[in-house]
Amino acid sequence: VMANTLLPESMRLYPLAAGMACCEAIRSYGLEAHLKWVNDVQVAGRKICGVLCESFTSALFAEEYVLIGVGLNVNNLAFPAELGATAVSMKERLGHDTELAGFAARLLAKFSWSFGLLCHDEAQRLAADDGSGANLPESLLLAAWRQLSDSVGRKVWFGFDVQQQPQYRAEVLGIAPDGGVILRHLESGAEIVEHSGELLYLD
Repeated sequence: VMANTLLPESMRLYPLAAGMACCEAIRSYGLEAHLKWVNDVQVAGRKICGVLCESFTSALFAEEYVLIGVGLNVNNLAFPAELGATAVSMKERLGHDTELAGFAARLLAKFSWSFGLLCHDEAQRLAADDGSGANLPESLLLAAWRQLSDSVGRKVWFGFDVQQQPQYRAEVLGIAPDGGVILRHLESGAEIVEHSGELLYLD
């Protein structure tokens, strides 16, 4: 849980920053992990980590907080039957247990770095903003996120419950400055920006 001190446009990027931290922590053990928008982490096409971000306001003084929850498969080998083909753990890929205290320390360090980038980006944007909205500096966070992601260029199903109720097929064109995913509808050719939902890779 963190006190939220960011502007709304920066706050939208918390989920991407959290996913990036998890992906980098896993990669630090030699695993080729990739981000799938918004913040799922996959290894060899199977999910190893998921992140949930929520905001809430305290009842007493109305401060705003961000709650970040991480589900990460570290030393487990058994999964529920419905997840067996789509989930993977670090132990399964590395062939040995990972010491949890050491992993937690690496993960927290990566969180500090990712959220530091988010704060830095906001400060740089505010310093450069002359009111026109032009010539604002590129987000370092989004640039780093793109380097870790394999979503751009993929053909996908999009939906809010994409496994059970996929809505449309699309190509991922990129990530918008506010963290939304830019899609091209494969049937209509329309360009769509989605800010919530899920992707299911088709290729």
